[in-house]
Amino acid sequence: MPRLGQSEQLNLEALAVLQTDLIIGFTSDLEGTYNKLSAIAPTVTFEMQTTADWQQPFRFHGQVLGMEVQAEAVLGQYQQRVEALKSQLSASPMQVSLVRVMAQSGQVSLYLKNCFGGSILADIGFDRPPAQNNGTPEPPFTKQIDREALPEADGDVILLFTFGATPEVAAEAEAELERLRTDPLWQSLRAVQQNQVYSVGHYWGSGNSPLAAEWALADIEQYLIKPAT
Repeated sequence: MPRLGQSEQLNLEALAVLQTDLIIGFTSDLEGTYNKLSAIAPTVTFEMQTTADWQQPFRFHGQVLGMEVQAEAVLGQYQQRVEALKSQLSASPMQVSLVRVMAQSGQVSLYLKNCFGGSILADIGFDRPPAQNNGTPEPPFTKQIDREALPEADGDVILLFTFGATPEVAAEAEAELERLRTDPLWQSLRAVQQNQVYSVGHYWGSGNSPLAAEWALADIEQYLIKPAT
């Protein structure tokens, strides 16, 4: 499939060649090109303020595709797995920190309650560190900090990830991660000293689908669940 670009940079000619039957997209992304897209194929849009609201667009896709029952069944399976994991939590909820190492030197992002990963943790009942225990239904859903604020990244457990839209940026982020791991301030964090830092996929920050949710739940089962005693 050819690359079609994003939002206002959409390659409409390449899209027309595909002879698609339906176009689905974010309202905010397509508002400037909606009329042109509608001339190519029936076009429907939906709103999603942050990735914490990932279930709503999945339901919307099910509705417009005539697959509401199937969509609800998938989300029902997610909820069943959430309940199963919740039943295994210890009596004292742990604080889980979500941290992304950026490609820029000395910069990390803390992911708040209103991101995809934050919604998964909230569904199961985990606490968040004070610096991450906020977030509204609207962006921003991250807080970028400098090295001096690294203590805000601490928690009982740290889930750590990087991301790069290109191989070059990904390599830069990985190099920054290696530098971070040798930083004395990072090494002073409680989770680091207790070997409670786990590398996970970037879907924790940017996921917005049941598949990404299943990956996140698998990480939780592997790293965070401590059966009640």
